[in-house]
Amino acid sequence: MTLRSCWYRYCLALLLLSELAMSAPKVEEERIKAVVAYKITHFVVWPDKPSILKLCTLGSSQLSEMLGGVVKQAGKENKILVNTLKLGSDYTNHCDALYIRDLDESDVRVVLRSLKEWPVLTIGDSEEFARDGGMVGLYTEDGKVRFTVNIKAVKQAGLLVKSQLLNLAKVIQ
Repeated sequence: MTLRSCWYRYCLALLLLSELAMSAPKVEEERIKAVVAYKITHFVVWPDKPSILKLCTLGSSQLSEMLGGVVKQAGKENKILVNTLKLGSDYTNHCDALYIRDLDESDVRVVLRSLKEWPVLTIGDSEEFARDGGMVGLYTEDGKVRFTVNIKAVKQAGLLVKSQLLNLAKVIQ
């Protein structure tokens, strides 16, 4: 092996390691958001309490895997079912909570309109999500995951968010 080929392999290894190092914080942020989404469901009251909470994801299969891992780690596999749905699915029959990520804004609006008066908690991956009609928007600020709650959207769906959660959230009326 020549010195030049060793040098190329060394540079390639450094490049790959730097890519992994840069993606690690993003993966950790997504895992934390999955944990927060799971925890938020503990502070929501549905009109008819589901015996098994159907927690759905839309737009990201990785998110579904992360949520499934969170549920498994919490030992709640028999109380919470994680479903991955496709755009255009019947969200009202398959979900008590729907976490939407990696969709176009127009698709998000269509989904939110279809759920407007149904008791399905909608969670999105940005602060704007709650401003645009979603119920809970997760976002990162100063390196911490925070969330916004749209009270109007929550009430319109017939859900109730407990005050303990609202005290931690940025609330939109």
